[in-house]
Amino acid sequence: MEQVAEGYWRALEEEPESILSEIELILWATRNAAVSPLAGRIYPAYEVELGNMFASAAQNTGEQCLMEFATLVRIFLMIYDGAAIQYMTDPKAADHRAHFFMMIDALLRKAGV
Repeated sequence: MEQVAEGYWRALEEEPESILSEIELILWATRNAAVSPLAGRIYPAYEVELGNMFASAAQNTGEQCLMEFATLVRIFLMIYDGAAIQYMTDPKAADHRAHFFMMIDALLRKAGV
């Protein structure tokens, strides 16, 4: 998960406009959920893709996750989405990167991996 988190954070620092566009798409889909099924498909798709990656990594290292990988992914994305929004509003306001990885570390400890 640390490698995925590093990649996500690098993308945020290098291409914040792209991440902002993704967040805007999620918000648009949510506002238009009555006419577009996209909102209900975004996070489940992440659950599958990232869940498979995290499960494979755990299996390769012999680690046992204490929660379902779908739950682990959802929490990871909650942390990332919040950190990304705070970073984009004022990148210099705090050490957003350190805070993000502090929360990822806490998640990994809770998950036992």
